[in-house]
Amino acid sequence: MDGGILKYKRLPQYMRIEEGEEFAQYLYTLNGEEADTTTVGAFWNSTTEMIQNTMGLVDVCEDYSTGLCDKRLLKGGLMLDDWKLSDEAAGAWCVFFSLANLCACLFLIIVALQILVKGSFTRILQAALGVSGYFSMCIGCVLTIIMQSSSITTSALTPLAAVGVITLEQTYPITLGANIGTTLTGVMAASVVTSNAQAGWQVALAHLFFNLIGIAIWYPTPKMREVPLKMARFLGKQTAHYGFMFCIIYVGIVFFAIPGVCYGIAKAATSA
Repeated sequence: MDGGILKYKRLPQYMRIEEGEEFAQYLYTLNGEEADTTTVGAFWNSTTEMIQNTMGLVDVCEDYSTGLCDKRLLKGGLMLDDWKLSDEAAGAWCVFFSLANLCACLFLIIVALQILVKGSFTRILQAALGVSGYFSMCIGCVLTIIMQSSSITTSALTPLAAVGVITLEQTYPITLGANIGTTLTGVMAASVVTSNAQAGWQVALAHLFFNLIGIAIWYPTPKMREVPLKMARFLGKQTAHYGFMFCIIYVGIVFFAIPGVCYGIAKAATSA
């Protein structure tokens, strides 16, 4: 900790133990002269038992190769105790299981919605969305806060729009409300931050106002409102014409290529 801010989240590389001192001095790096002239002892022996009464500068990392004191992230549980997996293998399995569960949940949500649209749910939803676009935004916002994910809200709307239960014009404000709802979860998280709360609030409020300003630009005016709707119809027609390959290209460009270029420009500007 430095000035109330958490600076380091790993063990130090070195420890200086002086005779007569009650506490040791912890070092993460050594300067060039000290590294060349100082003899560094081993804090651990071959049986990983601490050598008692050690004095001077010692290396507290048993196996130092990356500049960090590498310790296992996986501390216990099925993957370590029974499967004997490494950190990398356990991480890969967790990603696989998470994605599989996410896809399964989305599939079950779609199946449940298909059952619901055959009953009175359709009339209730259409009546609620027929009040006004701003009321629809409130619905999308509340749903996202309840489910803690705007992706679930928008994924649930897609099959409803596909089967004609709701129109594209009705889907638009709900999606905007879902985007606001997902920012409010960040605001709630920032409200309980105790370490470096200012930075947490800056990120949360920047996320919130980015969406609010975007809605203020694109939604209130009917002509501006038509721009994203026309773009959505265009993308839908292209997907229907070119199929799955168009989706892959679109995701690769919009979600990977463009952010990557922007990040590269920002990185180059800060390092220049």
